[in-house]
Amino acid sequence: MSKKKQSEPKPTISNPSWLSNHGDHVLLHLYVQPGAKKDQIKGVQSLGSSRKERLKIQIHAPPVDGKANDHLLKFLSEIFQIPKSRLTLVRGATSKSKDILFDGISAEEISKILSPML
Repeated sequence: MSKKKQSEPKPTISNPSWLSNHGDHVLLHLYVQPGAKKDQIKGVQSLGSSRKERLKIQIHAPPVDGKANDHLLKFLSEIFQIPKSRLTLVRGATSKSKDILFDGISAEEISKILSPML
């Protein structure tokens, strides 16, 4: 008799410092590397002595004329299956450190989607 392997529950992310609730919205703190070979979530990036962490994302688009920012919002809308219009770049238009405001999705939903990618 062969035993069936029970699938282990996927781990979830609990209270990451790169994800925070702001009223009805969720703020995602990112470290973005434009000009990569492909679009992907690379993990968590610790930034300096402040011990702040940001979700590290690589995107293919170059950092020219806002192309990387537009592509980032499109990439995130595809991952989370929400319209791009529900995402707002609130900080970091010309920086690799960016804050994205999500409308219409909870921090728990974001964590559940990202868990298998980290």
